[in-house]
Amino acid sequence: MRLSTGAQSRRMMPSMPRILAIDYGRARIGLAVSDPLGITVRPLPPVDGRGGDRVFHQLKEICGEEEVETLVLGLPLQLDGSEGPAVLETRRFRAKLEQHLGLPVEEHDERLTSRQAHAEMKSAGVRHRQRKKHVDSSAALLLLQSWLATRRGAR
Repeated sequence: MRLSTGAQSRRMMPSMPRILAIDYGRARIGLAVSDPLGITVRPLPPVDGRGGDRVFHQLKEICGEEEVETLVLGLPLQLDGSEGPAVLETRRFRAKLEQHLGLPVEEHDERLTSRQAHAEMKSAGVRHRQRKKHVDSSAALLLLQSWLATRRGAR
């Protein structure tokens, strides 16, 4: 059977492991995942951040279902780039992620992703109540897009 030119080119493109972006928050943890080629990103439903170790079980399930091999954790730096108390809490969460999931975790600056996500949803006409439900995963989506763009620029 002959493959069409389009099918041949898709088969020849190297795939990269899927990446899961995590926008950590005490109440909700926003998630977004890349496609196997690292081109597109889609949000996933957020995970309740108040679930103790259950959070890590849920994240491990998601990583298995999505075939994730690397995690990108948003680092909540202050506007001037310095590290505040939120960074310390996020790094404690990172240590638990590594312990429970056994996957590499990379940190990436997440300054203003939540604010940008709110602004984009508001300009799209999304009501406040709906924005509140989806802002964390939208922020994770922006985080992952930024991380992927940084990676492409490094090649």
